[in-house]
Amino acid sequence: MKKAIIIATILACAGFINASAQDLTLDNGVVVKNASITRDRSGMHVNMDLDLSGVNVKTNRGVKVSPTIINGKDTVSCASLVVYGRNRYYYYIRNDKPLTENEADKAFRKNDAPDTFQYADSFKYDKWMDGARLFVNEKEFGCCNKLIKDDTKGPLAVYTNPAAILYYPQFIFVHPKAELVKARSLKRTAYIDFPVSQTVIYPSYRRNTTELSKIHESIDSLKSDSDITVNYLTLKGFASPESPYSNNTRLAKGRVEALKNYLLNYPQIPADSIRTDYEPENWEGLRKFVEASDITNKQGILNIIDSNREPDNKEAYLKKTYPVEYKYLLEECYPGLRRTDYAIGYVIRGYESIDDIRRVYAKSPEKLSSEEFFMLAESYSQDTPEFKDVIMTAVNFYPKDPVANLNAANIAMKEGRMSDAGKYLDKAGDSYDAIYTRGVYNAVIGDNERAKIYFSRVASELPQAAQAIKTLDAIEAQRHLFE
Repeated sequence: MKKAIIIATILACAGFINASAQDLTLDNGVVVKNASITRDRSGMHVNMDLDLSGVNVKTNRGVKVSPTIINGKDTVSCASLVVYGRNRYYYYIRNDKPLTENEADKAFRKNDAPDTFQYADSFKYDKWMDGARLFVNEKEFGCCNKLIKDDTKGPLAVYTNPAAILYYPQFIFVHPKAELVKARSLKRTAYIDFPVSQTVIYPSYRRNTTELSKIHESIDSLKSDSDITVNYLTLKGFASPESPYSNNTRLAKGRVEALKNYLLNYPQIPADSIRTDYEPENWEGLRKFVEASDITNKQGILNIIDSNREPDNKEAYLKKTYPVEYKYLLEECYPGLRRTDYAIGYVIRGYESIDDIRRVYAKSPEKLSSEEFFMLAESYSQDTPEFKDVIMTAVNFYPKDPVANLNAANIAMKEGRMSDAGKYLDKAGDSYDAIYTRGVYNAVIGDNERAKIYFSRVASELPQAAQAIKTLDAIEAQRHLFE
């Protein structure tokens, strides 16, 4: 990988401050503003303004917003605000049930909720709260209090002693490796209909006109792009399990060859670029259908499918053992098992100039490699919306790419979206930079012990990790001075 870009971000930029924190919009439209944690002689105080003017909650559901103070494994759950949809609200009223679990909680019917609610809660101070961060938990629940959503966002603020040492996270954005060849494939499935036991394609038979047109359109969409070179077309034919295996072998092989010969008449496809394969009986497709269905005797059917019986014996045993279910599968599943999977292999040219990359990004971002996305991101200042948008677009197109996920995790942390950051880090791999970033993640949420474990693993390789350990040690030492 090329040299990483380092961003040393002060806490104010990341939103980790006591007062005037950044606004945070929750998924159901509640906007958190002016969040703060303060302390005086009477204890700890959490204050924030909750903008409820855009709250979106369905009539049978409720939304619960709960500020939470976290420092490592220690937490305090503050009083909650609940907004109910109309039907859910009146359900509690008519059944004489309490609207909230705790007396300190506040509940509104959606239409009665104020545009702005000035939230305040107080609690007793404890030593572990030095360095504690303020998060917001959002739950959505429906009938019978069934939990539909549970997400935590933040941090929005942190409580620190005015003289305390602060941890300033350094985010490392990594330049992905270049692709020498940008090889891709377009994968589709065609359902070509054949008369019973025949292997001859009739273009106007049943749905064949539509299915054959889809194949042509897929090829044309690539051939018409001057940035793309089509290399090959693979065809794999499948037959369903009914009738003798030998006949299904003949059908699967013959039908995929018939499709190949038909496509040879299409001038865009050279004969030597078409590869064929076949599967006499599509048991895998049958298993997926059964597994996803609510069919009676599902497990028994799956056991037969997974057995070591010969194909003809397996099919006959399934038909004999579960005749009703077999008839259902024959009508609802087997037609879909007779299909042809095809893949068009192609290569996209590389883009070297930023102007070219920016042009492609605007019209066809799927043609960019992970590295080209990052080259475009580098052309913007790192604190701009454009930099963020390119990084997040890259991870959308390359959701399994470790570097794309690592960079996206940094953006999520900078914005206080710690739940999202954790999900990206799960797919960020085990590079030195990924291990370091997991340390940053844990330091930001206040778990310094776990953060130092990650930092220690890469301290000899990354000076940022070694410095982070020194900072966290100093924070711990200073914390003991106040105990």
